[in-house]
Amino acid sequence: MVEYIIIPLIAALVAGTAPFWLRLIWDRVRIDLNLVSVTKGRHPEERADVGDRIMEISKSFRRSPLDLPKEARDRDIQFVRSHAKGVRKEALEQIEFAREMKRRLRHCKENEEKVDFITKLMTSGKLVLEEIIEGLQRRDLVLPKIEDTLRMARYVCQVETVSSGDVDSIVLTRPEGRIDFPVGSQGAKDRIQPLVKAMQTFNKRHLDKCLKYAVKAVRDDRSHADILMSGLEEIASSGPFRVDLMVVNKGKYAAVLNPYAALRVSGGVSRIDPLMLRIENMLDPQNGELEVEVEVDEPSYVSIEPRSTVILTLRSEPVEAHKPIAAAYDKGILRCSVALVRLTNPRAGKYRPKLVETVSKDFGASFDKVMRNQVEDRVRRRTRRRVLNFPARLSPS
Repeated sequence: MVEYIIIPLIAALVAGTAPFWLRLIWDRVRIDLNLVSVTKGRHPEERADVGDRIMEISKSFRRSPLDLPKEARDRDIQFVRSHAKGVRKEALEQIEFAREMKRRLRHCKENEEKVDFITKLMTSGKLVLEEIIEGLQRRDLVLPKIEDTLRMARYVCQVETVSSGDVDSIVLTRPEGRIDFPVGSQGAKDRIQPLVKAMQTFNKRHLDKCLKYAVKAVRDDRSHADILMSGLEEIASSGPFRVDLMVVNKGKYAAVLNPYAALRVSGGVSRIDPLMLRIENMLDPQNGELEVEVEVDEPSYVSIEPRSTVILTLRSEPVEAHKPIAAAYDKGILRCSVALVRLTNPRAGKYRPKLVETVSKDFGASFDKVMRNQVEDRVRRRTRRRVLNFPARLSPS
């Protein structure tokens, strides 16, 4: 009899308090994590220590577009590194070009052959000619003066220096048209007159000396480019990992997060320890001002407002290339997830930490190529299927 009374009472009590419990469950802090991207490298404006040796090589490297300071921006490091890579590739071709021109010089006898020689030097020997011009301007290359006696009678082609605006150029004029080769700012033409006269008169001794100097100069530049590219490659590969994480707080109360997190990685050959991350800034994608960032400079808890969505940027410390996670990232595709610690409501005056983690996703240096191949492969299959299933046109009766 008692049971028949208690059970309805309990049911009525639960029914009466159901809205309270539903509201409590609905209003509690509930966050969803979505791993947006994982990349490796620095921000373009972030600076890195390039070291004394790389700084000195950069300053002595004549082909470098700029001199790197000891603390250089990543965009400048990447720019110089890319330029050094291009010089290294071009240097091999230009060294062989200069050697071939030296061999060809001995056999040039007819005027037409000499004009073709000068034309090819100005059109195909950009780096070789630049080295010769710079050597003359720095006085590393000195050509004996060509006597003016009967010089005009021995001209084989019309080569001269021309000023246009703030730039001087060597100009070769032919029936087919003129060839311009910039040599630098005004005032440079005085020092390159020996080269111009040697080209006008086709002085084999002077031209042979210029080509010999160019081979050595290009070889030195290639050596500098090797050192510079290797050093900057190591600096570039030691950049931090960056994680973009979308956090949605569906609750009525603010979500409090520990500013530190961990990147958990699997899929490498050996065991990879979690990589510590730190929240660097927050971005609010809902206010329409995506470029507005709230920087998180000092160590503090991070608060996510109720009913809001933010994108967190987390970064690790620079990771050296020989570390397991860096080596595994460069070689293949890994699985990763981000683990955060959320602080729950205080009990007895203390916050309780609770671990929350994203679902695992693929990432790695070669992942972009894999994704691109997936799209190309499926589009190709779909196109082929449409072609095969396309109905044949009926011929007119």
